Amino acid sequence: MNCVSVDFRSVSSFIHEYGHYLDYNLGKEKNLSLMDDFLPIIRVYRSNVYDKYKDSYVYKKAGYYCTPTEVFARGFELYISSKVSSSLIKDAMTYGKQEEYLCFDGCKEEMLAYMDKIFKL
Repeated sequence: MNCVSVDFRSVSSFIHEYGHYLDYNLGKEKNLSLMDDFLPIIRVYRSNVYDKYKDSYVYKKAGYYCTPTEVFARGFELYISSKVSSSLIKDAMTYGKQEEYLCFDGCKEEMLAYMDKIFKL
């Protein structure tokens, strides 16, 4: 459908959903999340889920949280949160404490550089 759907009762998910939109639409031949230079980020993220967060809700739903599209959208959220403050993203404490974002440990700088290369903000 090529659209972004957001629950108007909680607009803080907009940037995440917009990340999915960009993932699906900016890649010329395939999703940005499936590009070779994003794969190392996915590998580290998955490794963190399976090794560091075995007792978490992220681990219990690893099949969802570890999909390339979800890793990309959450990475995009972190990237935008490092650049701006807005009601369209979650608060800084969320990004610093929730496991689905902490799983970027060890690849956060690489992910931010990847996003900078694409979006140049």
